[in-house]
Amino acid sequence: MLPDALSPEKIAVTSDSSAVRNLLELEFAVTRIPVSLRDIDLRPNAMIAVPGEVIPCTQSFLEALASSISMPIPYAYQIDSDLFKHNFDRRKIVKDRAVQVCVVSQRAVGLAGAEYRPARTIDVLEALDSINEDFWSFQKVSLSDVGVEIDLVSDDVAEPKPGDQIRLGVRIVNSETGDTGLKASLFSHRLVCSNGAVMRDTLGTIRWNYDNRVTYVSSIAKFGRGLLSLRASQGQLKSIYAEAVERPILEEDIVRLWRRIRSAGRFTPERTDQVLEITSEERLRFHSVVNERRAMGLPEVASDRDIYHVHNSITAAARSLPFHTRSRLERIGGDVLSFYASN
Repeated sequence: MLPDALSPEKIAVTSDSSAVRNLLELEFAVTRIPVSLRDIDLRPNAMIAVPGEVIPCTQSFLEALASSISMPIPYAYQIDSDLFKHNFDRRKIVKDRAVQVCVVSQRAVGLAGAEYRPARTIDVLEALDSINEDFWSFQKVSLSDVGVEIDLVSDDVAEPKPGDQIRLGVRIVNSETGDTGLKASLFSHRLVCSNGAVMRDTLGTIRWNYDNRVTYVSSIAKFGRGLLSLRASQGQLKSIYAEAVERPILEEDIVRLWRRIRSAGRFTPERTDQVLEITSEERLRFHSVVNERRAMGLPEVASDRDIYHVHNSITAAARSLPFHTRSRLERIGGDVLSFYASN
């Protein structure tokens, strides 16, 4: 599916709020080309032709093309580019509809429906300026072709172990190219090694839903005000972290996590073991005893690892990974804490 000449994804990271605005307005500015799906011509060397224009495309765009014709992504990676094009050319007629080709830096990076009207990240930043009152500060902002992550942290700190400080805050995610819509979730940043973790929605989340009955400006302002409710919610993470240090994780959950991590990163079994900091022998034992207990209807069993250790293993491994894989693992790491907090 992916030719050697594939255009690379564009990524930037900064902690300067003014630099974020410049990046959004210049290097990551988005334009959208309205076309019909059947009018997109997939050409060799990861090029596409739309009426009046020929442009290179990225991996994310090819994945979006696969999704547009209901082609499973794993299958798309198993076939060669010629078969991928053959499938697309046949299916795009059946699946034809009005779409928008999302373009960043003269590269096709995403595909969205004709009705797609995303929140502008720069408008979200302005709304944040009006309500923040110096409670949160920019820890890091990560930008890519398909989305942005804004990590905000406060002076509120969890300290599950002496000297192991974790600043609490929120992560705002958004896409203007057809990916994840505007959303804010609870977030933590471990100072000792710069691990990030995003908590599951059950602990607190704010979503933007554009309602045609109100103006766009009003809807963005409402999202900004909604962020204020997460200020109080982030305090619960202190007790969640404290309990995670002493609470063992189930062997069954290690097996579930192993499978989820492997899928999220398309990792080899050996690389997945490294993320969880287990040996191949331990992994085989976990799978074996868990399968035996399930077959016999026996209860789940606690492992010799605590939740905090597993959480840190996953989020530490995420740091060096590409944008999307890092983001997935940071959510999985947050889920480990969040799941046990609600159970």
